Amino acid sequence: MISPVFFRLAYVTAFLLVSLSCAQQFIRYPYLQQGTPESAIICWRYSEPEAFSIKYGTSPDNLNMMSGPSEASKDACLTLDDSTIIPYTKYYYKFVQKDTLVDFELEQFFVTHPSPGQTGEYTFWVVGDGGDASRAIYENSKQFKLANGGSYAADGILFLGDNAYDDGTDAQFTSKFFGVFAEALSVNFSWSTIGNHENLTKDAAPYHAAFVHPTKGESGGIPSNTEYYYSFDYGNIHFISLDSEQSARSIGGPMYTWLEKDLKATKQDWIITYFHHPPYSFGSHNSDKESNLYQMRENFVPLLEDYGVDAVYTGHSHAYERSFYIDRAYGNSKSNFENKDSVVLDPGSGDPDGTGAYRKSSMINPHEGTVYIVTGSASKLSASGSLHPMMYVKHIKYGTVILTVNDTVLTSRFIDRTGAQLDQFQIVKNRLEVNVERSKFKTDDLLINGRGFSFPKNNSKLFRLYKTDGTLVYKGVPKGVWIANKSDVPNDVYIYRYGETHRKVSLF
Repeated sequence: MISPVFFRLAYVTAFLLVSLSCAQQFIRYPYLQQGTPESAIICWRYSEPEAFSIKYGTSPDNLNMMSGPSEASKDACLTLDDSTIIPYTKYYYKFVQKDTLVDFELEQFFVTHPSPGQTGEYTFWVVGDGGDASRAIYENSKQFKLANGGSYAADGILFLGDNAYDDGTDAQFTSKFFGVFAEALSVNFSWSTIGNHENLTKDAAPYHAAFVHPTKGESGGIPSNTEYYYSFDYGNIHFISLDSEQSARSIGGPMYTWLEKDLKATKQDWIITYFHHPPYSFGSHNSDKESNLYQMRENFVPLLEDYGVDAVYTGHSHAYERSFYIDRAYGNSKSNFENKDSVVLDPGSGDPDGTGAYRKSSMINPHEGTVYIVTGSASKLSASGSLHPMMYVKHIKYGTVILTVNDTVLTSRFIDRTGAQLDQFQIVKNRLEVNVERSKFKTDDLLINGRGFSFPKNNSKLFRLYKTDGTLVYKGVPKGVWIANKSDVPNDVYIYRYGETHRKVSLF
């Protein structure tokens, strides 16, 4: 029996292997890479060159499919792509060494990706700056497992960079990444973006050796021909991983050109982007002063918003910061503060238990709002500055994010090391745009987004809101932002009249 032993809730500097002599041979236990609807890649590291095969099937008692043997090498991967593999199906697997099944004290299964466009409830664990093997990362892992129904198995893991402190060396990846996350990596496809600490080792070679990211569009999206940036589909979600560390961040550069093609090509309902350096942050890093950060904001954020990206996840700053529902906030913090009334589309919390979820009128529409999340405190925590003017909330707490997409609803929750939920927001989209007019539009001098109505500061025109049966709900001459609170304006379809304009509007 192979048994990985973890010093849980303690500082860990090595991945200890015990029990039988064969237990001392696996340096990196099996981990899943590059999922697709009809295939999976499983990788590992062994102490000596050795060939393995993998048996797999839909029942742990009936592993009726068998891969060919791997090359006899220390680091190896096998692609499981039998013609009978079907989308969104659970497959159990076991290693075979010289006709003998090898057992691990780890769960061993994978679930193939759903078909592109397929809706469902999908959950991803988002881990930023988790490579310190500190007490905090073990506690955060435990809390994710508890919040996920007692299992590490989700629909995937997004690593936001700085996965192996301090320098991203091979030894640090073995002990501080594979040693820490072994139980999660054996049952989840993991996807990463490069951080600055990975780049401290020449050519970030250990980082690239650890992951098998798609370069030819193997998992959906447009081929990037590099593992520095790529995309993949999961059901009705399109994920995009960008490189804010090594690749050129210029408009018209290779990454920018690829991104524009990829955004233009996707037909998925949701677009979620992740990279390491946050475009908005007053955490342990300042997005006004550091080039990696402000270049991503000035050059890439406009392109992302032009194609209706819904949420952007980053790390780097060792805290949690989460923005309002914003659009076109491309300047520095002073400029964005001065233009806050126009760039903040919804000044509420986005919390369905608070001021209500953020809303979009259709599935993919440009400039209807994006939420920017900094979650860089999985294993590191640093002193932090004031609240950035584009941020709704900030927590200097260890924690990770649980991201769930359920058809037309995206929910993002920040869970700290004690299991407390410190932040939550939702984005709700509307598939019924043929029946209800768009819930975000600008007409004359009125901007409507979800439950937020933005009037000129010097407004003098009367605004009235009616139920569809003609009952008056609100009448006044609002100035600035007016929020239709749920207590006064329950979820429903209404008609508003503002000056000479009247329209139907959906408020949910």
